[in-house]
Amino acid sequence: MIFAFAPEGAGRGGVGVAIKSVGESGQKRAAEQEQMAVACDNRAEPAQIARSVAAGAFVDSPAVHAARISQMNAAQPSRVFPAKSQTGLIILLTILFLMFPAVLLLVSKPIAIVLTLAIVGGAGWLIATAKRVKIEISAEGITHYRRRSTTTLRWDDLSHYRFWSSKQQANAGGQGGLIAVAVIAAVQAAKRRGQEPNRNFELGFLKLFSRHGGPQVTVTPNIVGAPELMELVFAEMHPRLAQRAQFGEFTLNGQTLVHKKKGPIELAEIEHMSVGGFNLSVKKRDKRLMWVNTNMSKLDNSMLLLEQLAAAGVVVKASHEVFVPRPVLSLFHQVAARHAALPQARVHVK
Repeated sequence: MIFAFAPEGAGRGGVGVAIKSVGESGQKRAAEQEQMAVACDNRAEPAQIARSVAAGAFVDSPAVHAARISQMNAAQPSRVFPAKSQTGLIILLTILFLMFPAVLLLVSKPIAIVLTLAIVGGAGWLIATAKRVKIEISAEGITHYRRRSTTTLRWDDLSHYRFWSSKQQANAGGQGGLIAVAVIAAVQAAKRRGQEPNRNFELGFLKLFSRHGGPQVTVTPNIVGAPELMELVFAEMHPRLAQRAQFGEFTLNGQTLVHKKKGPIELAEIEHMSVGGFNLSVKKRDKRLMWVNTNMSKLDNSMLLLEQLAAAGVVVKASHEVFVPRPVLSLFHQVAARHAALPQARVHVK
């Protein structure tokens, strides 16, 4: 089965996805249309929708994908994502810290005993309360259970979010530092082998803020299944923020992007947007240097800004280590493919 993707509905309203079957028999076409009907039917079971998506028979626009995710979330009361186990790390750190009271035994036995009890007691409390740390998501909102507190955020109370994503760096120093860097880099490469680009979440955070203030809900790589959780969270957030989102130092007015310090730039003047690690950059056509280079972690609703720019036809380049929601990533690819297919001006010198 071969599919050709063509953008439709371009403009401020966004970019849709048209799917055309190429070189297929009538029988296969009918079967495929039936599969898509199941996936697009609002009455379909979440499991059916999930199987259709996994089959790769179609690619959703961000809005359609968000609607599907919301439907799947509503079909089940809630989903819980626990924190990764850190028992081994806690035990290791406890053994290292116990070296201090061992040395103090030579100076003051009572102080050494008190310090030992404090270290062992603290480690025991961390291990005992580890199971409490988790994030629960539902159609109504998201709850972050911490060791000593709980924060619940209703989707309707969401104000904005901040997000950045990168990869762990292999840093080492001193004697043998280069060998350590090489070993760590080799381990990381082995872990990433076979992984899909822009689907990993090794380093960073996704912080959700309430319009009522107070503590925020934070998703980190310490959560089991963090990429899947973020996929669900983005699908709930973007439709709600789309019409009222603020982007910090950026403002998007129709076909104009305005920066707080640099001023306005027409979208047609933007060669591409780049996102990687901490940085989000704007490259202006026919200019060597970036027009704007800003810290992504301090930018409100950064992924929604990139989604809206891509929907308006701006090319967005995301480094492989940056997590990008599937429908937004698909939109990036569609726009890049469309620009690559445009005729290029060439100068022939005789």
